[in-house]
Amino acid sequence: MWDCGFQDEEESRLMAEAHEARLESGMRQCAATDDGQHLLRWLVNQCGVFEAVYPQGHAEAAFRAGKRQIGLCLVDLLVRTGAQGILFSTEVKHG
Repeated sequence: MWDCGFQDEEESRLMAEAHEARLESGMRQCAATDDGQHLLRWLVNQCGVFEAVYPQGHAEAAFRAGKRQIGLCLVDLLVRTGAQGILFSTEVKHG
């Protein structure tokens, strides 16, 4: 059969589910290590998710909104994987 590259709804749904499963697996792996947890906290912090900032211009506001959206996606993924507690952990493990 001739394939023009279009996917039906079922195939698209299955691909989206596989994509989400891989993201969640990657998040679990990252959150399972001290270095991964440190990286995730840093990323969320850099995105300004928990900051209240009032930018002076439209361009800066749009830029900050974009960064924050990425951070919110990370937080959502942490919540879906049950790893959200690392965001509020200040414990530093040694050795």
